[in-house]
This record gives sequence, structure tokens and C-alpha cells, in this order.
Amino acid sequence: MKPLPPAYGWIDDLRPLPRMLEEARKLYGTFEVAGPADNPAILGWAKETGLTKTFTADSIPWCGLFMAVVAKRAGKLVMEGPLWARNWVTFWCSAARRVPAMSGSTLARTMVPSMFSAATSPTA
Repeated sequence: MKPLPPAYGWIDDLRPLPRMLEEARKLYGTFEVAGPADNPAILGWAKETGLTKTFTADSIPWCGLFMAVVAKRAGKLVMEGPLWARNWVTFWCSAARRVPAMSGSTLARTMVPSMFSAATSPTA
């Protein structure tokens, strides 16, 4: 696994990690390919999650795809419309309580910083 930035190195000292965080950690360091080429790993996530009809290139924002593959690999059900980041807000909540604990895009910003500018806080 690629080392985390020093500010997040403590995550690797925690065991056991929640299953989704463990799966996300395995994917840290994945980048889209510049230009017309695509990262085959990212396109593989689309195939793994059944999203190849809507996710066709790594130039498409892939934070929702990242969360979908992490959830699937962790044994969770992937909600309808996972490519829309806002759909992940309620993923962390029980059906009885719709108060988001942590949005999917926050976890994606933390674990896949290549998708966001350096000025974006990983906890925003």
C-alpha cells in the first residue's frame, strides 16, 4: 500500500479498521490518467459495480464510483445512483435516523486526495 501523508499516518496504526475504511485504504494513491487514456483500475471499478454504461472514462468525476467499490468490497449494498456524491450523505444513517454522520465525499476527500485541490480541506 502507498504510504499515507503524515497527517493521516495514524490511520495505519489503528486495527481493526472499519471494513469500508480498510477497503478505501487499499485504494489510496489511485490517480486518473491525464489525457485521453484511462486508468484501467478505475474503469475496473465501474465494471465491478455494474456502472460501465454511465461511467466510461476516468475523466468523469469518480468520487461516487470510489465509494461504490469500497462499499461493495466491504459487503455493503450500494445505493441507487452512486455516482452522484450527494446520494452518499444518507448512506451512513439508519432508515430511522436521517442525520448524516459523515458524507461519502468527505471520506473520498480523505482517502483519495488526488481528486481534490490542495486547498480543499480533507475534513470539509
